Amino acid sequence: MRVYETHSGRLLGEYRRGADPAAIYQIVFNRDATKIAVASDKGTVHIFNLETPSGQPVLYEDAGRNRQSSLAFMKDLLPKYFASEWSFAQFHLRDGRCALHFDEEEGNAIWAATFDGYLYRFVFDVVRGGEAVQMLCKPLFD
Repeated sequence: MRVYETHSGRLLGEYRRGADPAAIYQIVFNRDATKIAVASDKGTVHIFNLETPSGQPVLYEDAGRNRQSSLAFMKDLLPKYFASEWSFAQFHLRDGRCALHFDEEEGNAIWAATFDGYLYRFVFDVVRGGEAVQMLCKPLFD
C-alpha cells in the first residue's frame, strides 16, 4: 500500500502486510491519521504507524515502529520490496471481511464487525506492537 499526502501528492510511505498477494477488504485511518489498519482476505488485520505530512515519523511518547527488512540498509541496491515497512501490530479473524473502527477514546484499541456476524475488540501495545489481544467477541445477532 502506498500512502500519499493529499495536498502535494508526495509519497509518505510504502507499507506491506505480507509477502504474498492478498485482496484488501478494508482500510481505515484513526482520527488524526497517524495509524492505519488494513484487513485482508488472509483473515489478518495489520496496524501501521504512518508518517506525518512533513515526512517525519509519527512520534508518540514511546511509540512502536513499523518493522523493516533486515536488509533495509541496502534498500538503494535491492528491489523496492526491501525498503517497505511492515505492520508493527496485527491480529487474526476467522473472516477478514469486516468493518474496522479505531476506538478514539482508547487509542490502542480497534473494533471489528465481521461479515460472519461477530463483533470483536482488540487492544494492541503501542510500544512493542506484535499480536493484539482479543478483549471481546460476541455475536451481532441472536
